[in-house]
Amino acid sequence: MKPFAELSYSGQVKRLLRLAQSALLNYNLDKSRLVCLAHGENTTFKVELGSDKSRETLDKTDCCYVLRIYRPGKHDFASIHSELLWLLSLQHKTDLAVAQPVSASDGSLFVMAEAEGVPEARYCTLFRWLPGRFLDAGLSPKAIVLMGIFLAQLHQYSQQFIVPKGFVRPRIDEDGLFGTFPISLSIESKLLVSQSNQAVLEASAKKIRSSMQDLRQHREFFGLIHGDLHYGNCKFYQGKIQVFDFDDCGWSYYLYDLAVTLYYFRNRSEYPVWRKVLLESYQQICSLPKQTESCLDALIAARRLHLLRDLLQRQDHPKLRELTPKFINSSVEELNKFLNQ
Repeated sequence: MKPFAELSYSGQVKRLLRLAQSALLNYNLDKSRLVCLAHGENTTFKVELGSDKSRETLDKTDCCYVLRIYRPGKHDFASIHSELLWLLSLQHKTDLAVAQPVSASDGSLFVMAEAEGVPEARYCTLFRWLPGRFLDAGLSPKAIVLMGIFLAQLHQYSQQFIVPKGFVRPRIDEDGLFGTFPISLSIESKLLVSQSNQAVLEASAKKIRSSMQDLRQHREFFGLIHGDLHYGNCKFYQGKIQVFDFDDCGWSYYLYDLAVTLYYFRNRSEYPVWRKVLLESYQQICSLPKQTESCLDALIAARRLHLLRDLLQRQDHPKLRELTPKFINSSVEELNKFLNQ
């Protein structure tokens, strides 16, 4: 049998489909229809219930779920359990619309599943389907306002959240993003990046770290964040925002959450207006540190550098491997602009 890492994108998805079917045995959903939604950082499948004749109702939350198969090695048992506890707390103690975990038949919040041809067992979680539509080309200032308010309410609750015993989520501060000073790259990663480009990454990491150090004196602006709120991780339904994919949630500067959202707008013509709208809507509920304007561009650059560092470590994925050379070049170009600001 061909090694998993050498398979094509579709070949990997086919094997993970079998693993998904195995996982769903734990939820008595093994007769469901599965549709792959994404195979990247993690792998997600839409789980559809009902007969072919009732497919028009499948966007209802009571007959649709999402199964996430975690990438091996990223999170351990305690970290995944903590993510789901955080989601349940948000669900029960706030009005925020977030992904709702579904317990397995034995009451566990997530399961371990395996399949022939997948080299390791993988953690899997099931979530209720969130109705609504994605906005990308149709993104509007109104949607940006909802994103800003959501983040503010999330951070507001983060300040009140009583951390349970054994709660473990990663730090998304300078060391969490980049590793050892100034930035840690594996031997395999260094083989993919020229020495001159490595110098740009190191210089960028140093400048970003300096900005993050300025935020450290304000601990009231640090707590649990979503870590990946962009228009691909939220839906809009009946005038409200619904947010999912808390896989990257962790401890960081609240401002970094806003920077991640802005990162995905940065090359659009509307960016100056949307940046202003996002920050103003956030400040309807929460205040921002006085260093916001001086630090925000550094945190947006941090997002780019972190994505590149992650990509360099994902050469087992065919599409990510193909994307790597172009992403290295565009990242270095963008980070050079940041260094020259």
